[in-house]
Amino acid sequence: MNTLSSAQALDEVQLLKALHECFGGKVEEVNYVGFEVEHRGVETVRRTRVRRAGTVVRESEFTAIRRA
Repeated sequence: MNTLSSAQALDEVQLLKALHECFGGKVEEVNYVGFEVEHRGVETVRRTRVRRAGTVVRESEFTAIRRA
């Protein structure tokens, strides 16, 4: 079973929105980070995905989540 976590929109995070507007950020330069989580046997693994302007610009392999 996969669990997907998508990034919040910039307008939903007040502090980030304020900083973005204050410093004249460009919408097309904002990165959004989401996670995908799976259970593989006894391990829980996750993949991190970075999107910019709706395009995936970086994606990790699935890696085990280590607990201390």
